[in-house]
Amino acid sequence: MKRILIIFENIAHGLRRLPWLNRIRPHLRKLEPLHAAILKLAFKNKVVRIIDGIGHVYIHNRHKEFFLDPPLKEITWWKKIIDEVRPGDTVVDAGSYIGILAVLLAKKTGESGEVIAFEPNPVNFEVLKENIALNEVLNIVKPLNIALAANKSILRINKEFSESHIISHTENNSGASFTVESQAMDNIFTEKKIDILKIDTEGFEMDILLGAKNILLRESGYPRFIAIECHPYLWPNYGVDSHKLTAILKNAGYNIQIPSLPSGITLDNIDYSWIIYASKK
Repeated sequence: MKRILIIFENIAHGLRRLPWLNRIRPHLRKLEPLHAAILKLAFKNKVVRIIDGIGHVYIHNRHKEFFLDPPLKEITWWKKIIDEVRPGDTVVDAGSYIGILAVLLAKKTGESGEVIAFEPNPVNFEVLKENIALNEVLNIVKPLNIALAANKSILRINKEFSESHIISHTENNSGASFTVESQAMDNIFTEKKIDILKIDTEGFEMDILLGAKNILLRESGYPRFIAIECHPYLWPNYGVDSHKLTAILKNAGYNIQIPSLPSGITLDNIDYSWIIYASKK
């Protein structure tokens, strides 16, 4: 059955990548109820999603709307992160969303390793737990429903969309929100090594690094590779810019790598997400 499911998804994945499909996508949405009924009848409670050139993950059928095919640039970033993981590694996934990357990381680090997946949004967190179980990595991935930050606190998260962000003190946001506990990594991992750190927290990246200063400065047990999917268009909410963020890493002895942006564009003035890699031997 798993093989049939993967063949089915390979065909669907190829169709979803067709450029002209975007023009008729609104009409295809009318077929969603029929599509969902067929999937449930054929494959019970799960569907599979192919991640280009990386592997596949299972997602609960009722949550498939949470996951669309990632942009190709994000696939490239994920490949880089996964390539850096070794069997037995401890990986921290800050901003795990529904756990797609956490599952792929777990397959790479294996039974001797561990993926600690932080997801503060309670709706996303419930889907994350289900996806961990569906992919049979319960003994590798440890999900935690807390936010990583500079210190212990209570934070607010907007609930206007699933990829939610921490509401800053300066942000004018009167919409519905969740409250969530935050902790600094320095307080959680006082005696535990971290090999790989991935951060994707919708503009809140620098706060997490500030809460991990002691870890970054350790003589051993520090993350040898860090990947930060940054969101510069949200940085003004938190008083962040690229110089402040990368200075934390450079002061801890990390080498910084930022993939090239188009000519004349800088990290601080883009209106889309980008990646920062940092490594230390």
